[in-house]
Amino acid sequence: MNLAEALNVALPDIPARSLPRDRPPKLDPNLIVKEQIHDGQPKIMILIPTTRVYYPITPEQWELLSLFDGNRTYPEIAEILTLRTSTLYSEDYVREFAESVASEPLWVKTAQEQNIALWEKLKEERRRRTKPKSRWGNLAEITFSAWDPNAFLTRVYEKLRFVFTRKFLILNLALFTFMAWVWIDRWGEIAHDSVEYFVFTDKGFADILEFWVLMFFVGFVHETAHGLACKHTGGEVHRMGFLLIYLSPAFFCDTTEAWVFGSKWQRIFTAAAGLWAELILCGFATILWWGLPPGGFVHEIAYKIILVAGLALILINLNPLVKLDGYFIFTEMLEISELKELSTGFTTSWIKKRIFRLPVEVPYTPWRRKLLFVPYSVLSGVYSYLMLFFGITFVYNLVYKYNSQWAFLPALVLALLIFRSRLRSGLRFLRSVYLDKKELFVSQLRSRRSWVAGALLLCLFFAPWWRETVSGRFVLEAARKSMVRAHVPGRIVEVNAAEGDAVQAGAPLAKLADLKLDSELARLTAEYQSAAARVVAARLRNNEYAAIEHERDELATRLRLLREQDVQLILTSEISGLLVTPRLSDRIGDYIPAGTEVAEVADLSELRARIYIAESDLPKICTGTVATLHASGHLPLMGGTVVAIAPATSAMEAGVMEKEKYIGLHAPHYYFVDIAVPNIDGSLRIGMTGEAKVFVKRRSIAALLSEAVANFVARKLW
Repeated sequence: MNLAEALNVALPDIPARSLPRDRPPKLDPNLIVKEQIHDGQPKIMILIPTTRVYYPITPEQWELLSLFDGNRTYPEIAEILTLRTSTLYSEDYVREFAESVASEPLWVKTAQEQNIALWEKLKEERRRRTKPKSRWGNLAEITFSAWDPNAFLTRVYEKLRFVFTRKFLILNLALFTFMAWVWIDRWGEIAHDSVEYFVFTDKGFADILEFWVLMFFVGFVHETAHGLACKHTGGEVHRMGFLLIYLSPAFFCDTTEAWVFGSKWQRIFTAAAGLWAELILCGFATILWWGLPPGGFVHEIAYKIILVAGLALILINLNPLVKLDGYFIFTEMLEISELKELSTGFTTSWIKKRIFRLPVEVPYTPWRRKLLFVPYSVLSGVYSYLMLFFGITFVYNLVYKYNSQWAFLPALVLALLIFRSRLRSGLRFLRSVYLDKKELFVSQLRSRRSWVAGALLLCLFFAPWWRETVSGRFVLEAARKSMVRAHVPGRIVEVNAAEGDAVQAGAPLAKLADLKLDSELARLTAEYQSAAARVVAARLRNNEYAAIEHERDELATRLRLLREQDVQLILTSEISGLLVTPRLSDRIGDYIPAGTEVAEVADLSELRARIYIAESDLPKICTGTVATLHASGHLPLMGGTVVAIAPATSAMEAGVMEKEKYIGLHAPHYYFVDIAVPNIDGSLRIGMTGEAKVFVKRRSIAALLSEAVANFVARKLW
């Protein structure tokens, strides 16, 4: 890259001005210049104090640029450069070079030129203000007003110079070790509270105000540390302020001069100084929280500082996929100063050229950098869009708490503001593709093959080929089951089956014993036999036996009832099936009152899948509809038929579906739909869960889309 290209990339557009043909310009003596190593190559760093912008140029370019002292003529500069470099340079080359960088603020300007430059700057500002795209157009980064902290940082640096000594470093390491021990020891509560502290749906106005005060305090400490590190390298700091990155609060400190005066490791230290200061702040807050008794104001504030400046924000700042501290540390370690721009430019230009066949020049990139640029650009782009979608979802959930019906409107407006510039870029790209491929498109549209393809697409769009399905979670239950109850009280003395054993209808399953019933049955038997003998004796003697016969009949009735109760002491099942009650033998010796459920027998030859269908999908299902079920951990698919639909909503059983953990997202109402499932091989068991698909009528894609739009409008506008 030559000097003109470097200046064009680094500096904003300024209207070009021409230089006098006879008088060469003079290099501004106020420029800050220092030699550095960038990307493994020696570079000359030039910092323009008026704009606080720096850019690297090659030593050869600086060799030529430094010869412009305002006194030497173009031929003299060409001659001196030829002698120094042993390469022939002409007067025209030197003149063209000077004119190519004439618009950059590198030269000493006369009073008239300064007035012209001021007028051009004002005109440029007016042009930018009248652009359709405002400063709010790119919500990925919104910068607010900044102030000049150089004098403040100079005074602070004079008093805190000791923080850059080795003794203070050892003290910090000891502090971090103690902090790590406390965090590990109480990690459960710190990790949980760190997540909960950044959830705003349950916070009141006072809590949000307190959060922002702490954020500003921690942010001020963080950026002040960056500024002090820049001061330590010998540079100055003239801008510090507040900004929003993907709608998340952040702060910035212009440490540009550290990249001019500092070495590689000094630049890395400057980028990491903010995180280091946060760790120090967390360390002292950890000591206060650990040592002070709970309930005090200082104890509470110290803990909240740990949550604000703790692990969550440290990990976010260390993320190299977004331009925060971790990104600048990462780029300095790789010695690639503009990693995001270079990787994105290479990947997008490669896609345009190789995939869309556009006349785009792909920047030359060594193969080792390609291995880095491609995954980094993809991951960085995905992460950026995830952060944007997170901001939109956060706004939606926050508004949903107050108005669930119209919460989508502010989220939609925010999405349009965020993605407006990206939509415009996408439309411009599509337009460029269309203009480049216009002739090909027109020729293809005129061919018979295109008309046939279009007709097929229309058929696919409107033809009812799509078999619509309704999905839901299910749990398997027995279609027929028998609950074995004790009809008479008694104590369990015998169990004839265990869990999973086959039980025949009417076969003894368990036996009860009741001493009171046995004794009463023996007494009545004896009394009945005595009464029957007296009736026989009275008949033989021709005595009056009516009263004795009535007593015998009454005893026979009572005896029959007791014998029926005695038979009921043997528990049986009404159906054949498997015993599903666990550890029934453990109940031997237990006394159970009448009506107690003792065991359950289920017929597993046919099961019933109880599927949970959302309220919006219920009208699509009717009895007799075919369904396919897939049980979790059971490979073969199962077929079934809808046999019943519940008339009212029901609560879902625990474990069938994961409970929604977000406050702003509520589960819909569910209805039971029973599906008969044959269990031919006996591999299915009660309680199995899985996913079921009920096949409804065939529909076209156009019908599905129109129904979705109609339902949305009906729900929101009715």
